[in-house]
Amino acid sequence: MTQDFNERRIGGNNLLRAVIDTTVDAMVIIDRGGAIRVFNLAAQKLFGYAPREVVGRNVSVLMPPGDRERHDGYMHHYQETGEARIIGIGREVVGQRRDGSTFPLELAVGEIKGRDDFAYVGVLRDLTQHKRSTEALVEARARAERANMAKTEFLSRMSHELRTPMNAILGFAQLLRLSGAGALTQEQTEDYLDSIIAPAEHLTQLIDDILDLTRIEIGRLRVARETVNLADAVASALTMAQPMAQRFGVSIFNRCVERSGSPCVTADPIRLRQCIVNLLTNAIKYNRSPGRVLVDFAPLDGEGGEFVRLTVEDSGVGIPEDRFGELFKPFSRLHEALEHVEGAGIGLAVTRQLIEAMGGSVTAESEVGRGSRFHLDLPKAAADATAPARPKVSVDWSDARSDQESRKIVLYIEDNPTNVYLMESLLKRIPGADLRIAYTAELGLEIAEAIRVRVIILDINLPGMDGFEALMRLRSREQTADVPVIGLSARATKVDLERAADLGFYRYLTKPVNVPELMDTLRAVL
Repeated sequence: MTQDFNERRIGGNNLLRAVIDTTVDAMVIIDRGGAIRVFNLAAQKLFGYAPREVVGRNVSVLMPPGDRERHDGYMHHYQETGEARIIGIGREVVGQRRDGSTFPLELAVGEIKGRDDFAYVGVLRDLTQHKRSTEALVEARARAERANMAKTEFLSRMSHELRTPMNAILGFAQLLRLSGAGALTQEQTEDYLDSIIAPAEHLTQLIDDILDLTRIEIGRLRVARETVNLADAVASALTMAQPMAQRFGVSIFNRCVERSGSPCVTADPIRLRQCIVNLLTNAIKYNRSPGRVLVDFAPLDGEGGEFVRLTVEDSGVGIPEDRFGELFKPFSRLHEALEHVEGAGIGLAVTRQLIEAMGGSVTAESEVGRGSRFHLDLPKAAADATAPARPKVSVDWSDARSDQESRKIVLYIEDNPTNVYLMESLLKRIPGADLRIAYTAELGLEIAEAIRVRVIILDINLPGMDGFEALMRLRSREQTADVPVIGLSARATKVDLERAADLGFYRYLTKPVNVPELMDTLRAVL
């Protein structure tokens, strides 16, 4: 009966029959009652039925039991109301083969108007392989994300473990440098001490750059958008780069101070300073003695608004034209022959990513043997925007209270003995300071309630209660709610810094400690 039916209805048209039977996708044609009328060769292969086994039967035979009742309901609803839930809409469904196994299908249904025996055409495609491929991709991506997370966690832990000993190395070295005339010979200061500080600072910067690069790779790097005075940002960066310039015999000329009126830009102040320092240190390292570095800015009209261009120009070796394409690639060293130049080749890659995240761009131009120019184009802040005043850096304690006046109790909560020893050495330089030590947060809370302290210096990674929880406890108690708390920790990730800002530290300083910055902070509190 079914073969006669097919021959009578479509068999007379050999071309139409050939088209249906050679279609790659499965095709099932049903009447208005849901009975199968045409079942092409692809459908036979897909479901495992011969035409004589299904033609004339309800199409629900190709569905698992749970879907059969719903299908009949869809058809009745459409025929009564004309509201299409399946017709003309591609969707994913579940099919059932002759052996009872189920598999995912993509189904597209079209209606044949004005016919009763051929009413609906269903085109079906097996999604099994697509699903497997998608699941494999999802699993591969999940594995990659887990690997990235593991790498990030490892680097974060390594950062903490490296910063802790670096805190002692740099801290004591800076303390020796501040000891004044007569404490060390000129040879000890210029040769020995500088030979400790310079590699330690380089290692610290390398740790920061690697962490930033990792955050960029996994899309977790976040930057602030604040109004920043560009001249102040340059001055702050120059303070950090000047010791290296002296060591390399390079003079830095800051034209920004000669300009009338410093522009304000929209940027992350900490990240912007980091980028400027990266450009300055490169300009110094790839220079020659005596060499020069010129820093200047100028207004720039760019696409999408006004920008300010900050330029760092050097008189160094320059960049070969055939290596220019590698300039911003991570771990690319363009001057491998210069063995005396330290670095892992990631500073420029991080700089570009950071500046772009702030809405700006980085470009460069160079001439071999004559030097290079790097440009940071930063979005100009609104005309009425003002940047907060930059704190002055000073380590002059001459106006502090004398020993005869009431002592100022400083509570330091820290479990590392070397860091405690460093803090004891630093606080000796502050007249009237009385340092108390707590090796756990719990003990620190007891001391803070028992005596009146002027300021608390708090580590974060502590045995038992951590520093973040300790700060919340201090803020919740009447006696310690208003005591300034300075965070001093090797936990320096963006998440840690944001959490510290939310919790309300007076300042949050990261190890290795910058001695002048710490002492200025203590001076402001005391």
